[in-house]
Amino acid sequence: MSAPTYTAAMDEALGRLTHIGFDQGGRFASHAPMAAEALAALGFTDAVSDWVEWSKTARRYSSEPTPTARIDVGDESAWRSCLGRYRRAADWAATFETQISEHGWHEVLITWWPRLVPGLSGALTHGLIRTAHAVRGVSATPEPTPLQLRELAHGLGYWAAVYTPLGTGLLGRRRPAAAADIRTDVIDSALSDLTARNAGIYASSTMSHPVPLVHTITAPSAVRLVLEHLPTDQHAPSYLAVLQASEALLARFGTRGMGCPDGTPTEPEPAHLRLDLLAAEAAQLRDEHAIKLAEAASREYAVRNDIRYLSASWALMERLKRF
Repeated sequence: MSAPTYTAAMDEALGRLTHIGFDQGGRFASHAPMAAEALAALGFTDAVSDWVEWSKTARRYSSEPTPTARIDVGDESAWRSCLGRYRRAADWAATFETQISEHGWHEVLITWWPRLVPGLSGALTHGLIRTAHAVRGVSATPEPTPLQLRELAHGLGYWAAVYTPLGTGLLGRRRPAAAADIRTDVIDSALSDLTARNAGIYASSTMSHPVPLVHTITAPSAVRLVLEHLPTDQHAPSYLAVLQASEALLARFGTRGMGCPDGTPTEPEPAHLRLDLLAAEAAQLRDEHAIKLAEAASREYAVRNDIRYLSASWALMERLKRF
């Protein structure tokens, strides 16, 4: 039997995940839809179904919440007052399902992306990341399935519910330039600079928990996934927002054991690194962050042939095995 297509694998996975809520373990973002999509994108479509069933057993997911009240997206003061209110997550998801049904996924994306980007740091950037994985899903086919569209609505809904405005002057750091000062033709290169630096920092540092700093790589990489679907005037603000979020994460979680602040890799040795082996190792390990980082690292490596991406992915998996 041949392996299922990406869309078929994801439709089956999303169908099996419709009952789960927005969090796992009581306080962490539900990673199942994101990891399943990353696994499919890595080419392991035949492993997605089994991974989902394993995840449902191994992780403690909340139940899918029920919407309680309508959010009036036509009244800016009304919907803005609902941003960052986690108890309204189901209301936000239902709202986006309606909006996508009425206006199409792309119109909803370009309307709401700039509204949500200022709050992308909430929940360790998982609203942004889940949305980006869903965008890749709906854009992979001329006719997205209802489950794919639902997942995009839930990604946007979760993002709106955990919306947390980015601070300025993060822990004394100089504020990045304004969006108007960033040329749109250098955004791709700037994202590579950011992800490669952060990957090098991750690979060469020690930390009490292996996961938080992973998002300094996966969040900018998630922005890259979506840029092609956005107007160019949204590119620079998106880059600057994820840059600030990355700096905040480094300031909060990377102050101890920062082995190499300039991001130069020191270990593991390049001989240990092969893209195909890293992806297979992540799939076998089954950990959500290992899968997501392996996918992001593979994609970033394809843009810029920098060993730091592979070093970070390998380092995460080794740390997870010991954690």
